[in-house]
Amino acid sequence: MNRGQATNQLRILLVSSGAPWVDTLSNWLRVHGYTVDRLTTRAADPYALQATQPDLILLDLEALSGSSLLERLRVLERLTSFAQLPVIAIAPDVTLEFELLDVYDFLSQPLNYDRLLANIRRLEQTPPVRPETSELTDAQWERYHHHLSLHTGLQFTRRNSVLLERGLHRRMCAVGAADYDIYYRYLTRFADSRNELKKLLSLLTVGETTFFRYKNHREAFVRYMLPDLIAQRRRSRNLRIWSAGCSTGEEPYGIAMLLQEHFPELAGWDVQIVATDINKRALRAAREGIYGRRALRMVEEPYLSRYFARLGELHVVDPQLRQRISFNYLNLKESDWPEIPSEHFDLIFCRNVMIYFDLATTRQIVDRFANALRPGGFLLLGHAETLQNVSDRFQRLHRERAFLYQLQESPPRPVAPKLPSEPAAPAPVATTVVPGNQAVGASPATMGTGARNLRAEQLFQRAQTDFTYERFAEAQEKYTETLALQPDHQGALIGMGLLNANNGDAAGARLFCEQAITVNDLFPDSYFLLGLILELEGDAIQAVKEMEKALWLSPCFIVPRHALFRHHRRVGDLRAARRELVNVIRCLEKERPATIIPYSGGLSREVFLENCRADLSRLSEIP
Repeated sequence: MNRGQATNQLRILLVSSGAPWVDTLSNWLRVHGYTVDRLTTRAADPYALQATQPDLILLDLEALSGSSLLERLRVLERLTSFAQLPVIAIAPDVTLEFELLDVYDFLSQPLNYDRLLANIRRLEQTPPVRPETSELTDAQWERYHHHLSLHTGLQFTRRNSVLLERGLHRRMCAVGAADYDIYYRYLTRFADSRNELKKLLSLLTVGETTFFRYKNHREAFVRYMLPDLIAQRRRSRNLRIWSAGCSTGEEPYGIAMLLQEHFPELAGWDVQIVATDINKRALRAAREGIYGRRALRMVEEPYLSRYFARLGELHVVDPQLRQRISFNYLNLKESDWPEIPSEHFDLIFCRNVMIYFDLATTRQIVDRFANALRPGGFLLLGHAETLQNVSDRFQRLHRERAFLYQLQESPPRPVAPKLPSEPAAPAPVATTVVPGNQAVGASPATMGTGARNLRAEQLFQRAQTDFTYERFAEAQEKYTETLALQPDHQGALIGMGLLNANNGDAAGARLFCEQAITVNDLFPDSYFLLGLILELEGDAIQAVKEMEKALWLSPCFIVPRHALFRHHRRVGDLRAARRELVNVIRCLEKERPATIIPYSGGLSREVFLENCRADLSRLSEIP
């Protein structure tokens, strides 16, 4: 739509490296009546850009200083956070759209002029607003919960809405949406045409992982599953492995390393590794194969030297290993699943993915996994995931201290699906009770499993009460008894770890913490304890990371969130301290009256709230 020579009020700053296409763009903007200033430099500076007072910045990424793309992206991040101006980034690499989540929009080359014009007109009609951080109302949460569940299968309960709010707020800041309702309209309108849903998902799914995270699965893979599959496939000499939910690539690269390291007989086989994820930013990182020390902390030195090249403080996966893996975007709920002509998979890894889904979606996905596997193929889930009440098409095996699921040779006779219902009350245990609640004539060795677990839970609850009221000797005695009955009782392991930490025994506390993480590495209390241990050892930076991990798993875990407030206040970051304290107060306000806050030393909700509000008042007085 040509506007002739009419001049519009919108002032556009075009920052470029002087590429020839920029002249075409500049002329096109002027023909449409816009005032265009040009800045041609390889060192676009936030202060200089803001000084020109534009309404919109069109930014050629090549104009940013930095020898690498990563360095230029960091400059862009500083620019968007400092200038707080709408930025439309332009680059030839279309995949960068899912890296640049804080810009108003991203355009790849050759430019889509219709989309650019639509952006400009939207800015004219609705100037961008930087939204305030706020809680979702019940109606807003229900709307987003339904939309995400419908289109992705992801579940965000009211209890973990802080994670959802954080992702929504970041995208709202990027597109200039003033509130959740305006952003919802933007999301539904541009879910596909501007990939808005995929961009939001990049901020809502947790992608942190490490190489060889599950030692037991690794041992079962090497000693049991692969030898079994090699025997099954020796005639056809092919093998198909799928990493579903591969995140930033540590899992599929680890699989490729184990195949090459332990199974040289596969050298002449047709081996394919397919890796998929819903997070496009994570997939880009996976394809690049560049990792820091944290991701590699469980990789032995021989693997580092054979399969990685050193790049400063980073390590890059060997190119030959990268070529063995096919990385693809996949939404397990909606998208077409990866297909290998006339073949099925032998092994599917899907660890800590289905924790995001409701039961109905999990059943649907597991059934499709079963259809994608050859009979006798394996499915590996996270330690906290199970197929109980999900599918009866798999046989559960216990190998190398790991649970594996093997597809049965012939599917069982179909049965009517079980609908979710309230769990049945446990059958009463026949015991004679004497003072102290000790069952007469029943030692741990002679108790049945149900009675032993019930007794362990009773002891644990009493230990928790003792710990809350600082009766530490009594708590230790009961935690010890609990673990004698149920050695993998995670709560008791955490309790013993906390007692050791309170006594200044960081090494002893770490032993209990590591055991708890081995039982279930999705238990947020374990990372809270690890944060306390690291504080005790003087590693404040790593302690913060572990506390943040606990909050990723349980956003309203009050005591670690309060610990982050104290850390930020201690280092002088008052803005971050205020933010965390406000979040603590919000979480406390959701608790029931008179609730005793776990790990707080026996503080009630009301006392904790009063203390936090007083701290917030004092922070507000500091300039």
